[in-house]
Amino acid sequence: MRMNHKSKVLIISHLWPGNPQSSNPLSGIYVYEQVEELRKLIEVKVLVPVSIFPKMKEMILNPSSAYKKILKRSFYKPNNEQAVKYLPLFGKHINAFIIAIKISKECKQYSVIHAHTLFPDGLSACIASAITKTPFVVTVHGSEVMLIDNKPVNKIIAGVIAKRAKAVISVSEKMKIKLERISGAHINAVVVRNGIKTMFNMTDESKTFLFVGKLTDIKDPGILIDAFAKFNIDVNEFNLVLVGGGELKREMEEKIFNTGLKEKVHFAGFVDRERIGEYYSKAHSLIISSKSEGFPTVIFEAMSAGLPIISFDVGGVKEVVEEGKTGYIASGRSIDELYSAMKRSAKTCWDRKYIRSKASDYTYSKIVLKLQDIYSSIK
Repeated sequence: MRMNHKSKVLIISHLWPGNPQSSNPLSGIYVYEQVEELRKLIEVKVLVPVSIFPKMKEMILNPSSAYKKILKRSFYKPNNEQAVKYLPLFGKHINAFIIAIKISKECKQYSVIHAHTLFPDGLSACIASAITKTPFVVTVHGSEVMLIDNKPVNKIIAGVIAKRAKAVISVSEKMKIKLERISGAHINAVVVRNGIKTMFNMTDESKTFLFVGKLTDIKDPGILIDAFAKFNIDVNEFNLVLVGGGELKREMEEKIFNTGLKEKVHFAGFVDRERIGEYYSKAHSLIISSKSEGFPTVIFEAMSAGLPIISFDVGGVKEVVEEGKTGYIASGRSIDELYSAMKRSAKTCWDRKYIRSKASDYTYSKIVLKLQDIYSSIK
């Protein structure tokens, strides 16, 4: 049974393109694209929590930069959505309570609250639900769960959120299992993966390895460059293209210079959604070198262009990569294992049409039907 057209869903997500809290202008693009598709079926409103102040460390060390950020955040207005601005004075858990108080009146007008991420959005939804009696669901996207064992307070609160939610949506089976373990009780946990808005053009099979992501420690582009340096000794007709910016760019540039790869590794920088397909369509394989993931959207983007995936066993990657058919998973986290997977991919005659067909099951037009069923099941 599909949701009645009168039903209304309130989305709470600080993951939203253009949110000045993030240095990545496309942060949360997968939430945005999901919402756009949902709006074809039901009424949806989005609230975007925004912390007015940056981190205290930055305010002390770089007050000029902090002042500019405060101004930008204070005047931020997401297109066609509503910003929920708050002062981060008491820690993120109290901040979630403040957000909940601010949105409670809004919540009463909706059938379901759908929060993306546990903190602050999921906790805010949980508190607002207790105040207004509006049921809520929460989608958990990644490292906040996979790395939660080192944060005991967050782990306890995550369990409370999971127990109180009408549904806990995970982007991978691996994360779903961990959420069930954290909660210590039966929860309604379901897997709904991040998807893609459109299929990209097929690759021309250029001899290029492609990395798409922020140049940050969690994405670990350094291990990729080291593995490519070793690969280049054996197979020197391939190039490596890094799409994305981040705080490690200068360090990666130095690494590339020191390993003599200046002519073989290219930085594309930030690439907008209108142009990202060009990079997928001119590559041989996509490489994911992350230390931790939920379920990276780039997997289906790349596969839609016929690219196999080379990755470590992180997040839900192994759940969709068929060994030798749609990619290779490095058997251990090391330079040698990643190099070995790259070498195997270079030698494999890939069935690009088969890889592309696997991605077609994960367009948002299909994924939102699963969300609609979840909303419809809530009583």
